[in-house]
Parts: sequence; C-alpha cells; structure tokens
Amino acid sequence: MRTNSLTRCRLPNCFLIFAAAAMVFGMEDGGCLQADEPKFQTLFNGKDLDGWKGTDSLWTVADGAIVGETMKDAPITANTFLVWQGGEVADFEFRCKVRFEGVNSGVQYRSTMVDEKGFALKGYQADLHPRADYMGMMYSEKTGRGIIATGGKRVVVPEEGKPKTVDQLVLGEKPDAAVWNELRIVAVGNRIIHQLNGHTVVDVTDNHPQAMKAGLLGLQLHRGGPMKAEFRDLQLRELETVEAARTLNELVAATKTVSPDEVVAKKPKEEVKKPAEADEVDPGIVALPGFVVEKVYSVPKDQGSWVSLCSDPQGRLYACDQGGAGLFRLTL
Repeated sequence: MRTNSLTRCRLPNCFLIFAAAAMVFGMEDGGCLQADEPKFQTLFNGKDLDGWKGTDSLWTVADGAIVGETMKDAPITANTFLVWQGGEVADFEFRCKVRFEGVNSGVQYRSTMVDEKGFALKGYQADLHPRADYMGMMYSEKTGRGIIATGGKRVVVPEEGKPKTVDQLVLGEKPDAAVWNELRIVAVGNRIIHQLNGHTVVDVTDNHPQAMKAGLLGLQLHRGGPMKAEFRDLQLRELETVEAARTLNELVAATKTVSPDEVVAKKPKEEVKKPAEADEVDPGIVALPGFVVEKVYSVPKDQGSWVSLCSDPQGRLYACDQGGAGLFRLTL
C-alpha cells in the first residue's frame, strides 16, 4: 500500500498543521503546496460582443478589444453604455485594460438602466478622463451627486451626503490615456476602491442614502466631441465574506497616504490677480465699475447640477441639468 505524504507524520498536531496548509494553499501534482490564485470570470471573448448589449452602430471588436467610437459628423447627444448581460454585480473585483482618445469614458457599476433604448445607466462610475485628477475618480452618473471623490483622496460620505476627505493618497505616475492603463475596482459593502496601474486612486466609504449596493456593469461612451475607447482583458470575480475582507484589507494596507505636513508643504501659494480698478463684491468674486453681482438663486439637490444657462427676450433664465433632472425656468 502506498503511503500518503500526510500520513507519514504520526503526530496528530503535525497532521492538523499540514492539513490546514493544504486547505489554505491547495496541493499541486507532486504534493507541493501552492497558494490559491483568485478565480476570475472572463467577460469578453476577444472575438465578438457576445454577452454585451449596446447601440450596434457605436460598438465593435478590433484586435482583441472592445471598441466604442463616435464620429465628428455623427455625435451622440447623451452618454451611452455597452452593458454586460451577465446580471448584477454587488461585492466584486473587476479588472480591465483601457485606453481612449477624445472627451472621456468610464466603467459603470452597481447601476440601473434608466433608458433602455439609449442604453443609459444611473449609478457609480470609475471615470476615465484626460485630466489627471479625474482619471479613475468616482463619479455618480445621473443621480445628481456628481463627483464623489477626485484622484488622490480617501473619502467618507456621511448620511447627510457631503463627502469629507479624510486622507490624501500617494498616486503613481501621471497616466497617459492614449496607452493601455490597468483599471481595478473593488467594491465591498459601502467601501469602494479604484486603482489605476497598481496605485489606489480613490478610496470611498459611502453612507449616502442613495448609495448603490448592487446593479449593472457597463462601458461608457460620452456625449460631445468624437471619441474612441478601447477595453480588453475584462475580468470579474464575486467577493464573499472572508475573501472580500481579505482583498479589501490588503488594498488598504498597501495604499500609501501623504502626511498632513507634506500636504501643507506641497500646497502652492495662490496669487489672486484682479482686473484693474475692480470693486470686490464678495470673496472670490469681482466686478468691474458699473457692474453689480447679486445672488438670485441657489440650486437645490433635487434639481441636479446646472451646466447650461441662457435667457429669453422677457429676461427669464433657462437652465439645463447634466444628470437628466430636466429643464428649468427662473423668473427674476
């Protein structure tokens, strides 16, 4: 009878140690112990868009990558997404490589569909933006919350909803959006971390009443000028209790923060230049002689974020919300 390597150790305690090691690390052929590798689900087969759904004219596959593209002569008027059809994501780890040209893109997650025809999603987004401090930031699409955390911040959002920065993070080199960058998203409960090329960009604890716990996953094409976004090596794994805690703890432990002294030392001294003969009306606001600045309206949260303003011949103001809350008229 062949003797198993575990049974050669006759002491009960020794057997338990080896058995526990085998359970934690796994046994490869030949009896060697090997650490378990995380098991990911591949979301893209590299050949076609099987398992994904979006506007057909905007999405294709080229050179083993998902490609979304808009043209100058056919711009899109609203953000749209290529939506993964594998169900909802809740506590998870997502990885992909991405590069883009033009306005900006993003990976949407824990989201809901708000326009099935236009493939519009509402929820969290790992924003992909040419501006350095926006690359990898956390944005809340179509919720009225807007930017939750820009790059280099650990943020806690209380129930009242106003994000509070509790730490400054050490970022990696400034990313080049035109080359392949590795994006990683880890979401466990109300704690969400975005990484770019191995460095934590944002770390958010979200206690907001609108915090999303689960939802759809999608890839964004942004409205506006022509753009092109490419995604490849898309992988996903669900995180359950023990593995979720381990993954999150490892990320937090590996994230470097900037000390308060370094933050003060690196903060540039701002020199405010005022127009000649300007009369100061309020801190940060100046008016030339003959002009008066007056606050006439404060935009409430339920009216979103106003990004466009115009007037009619009767002097009434019209404003448009960027998150889909609607068009508003203000009579002075």
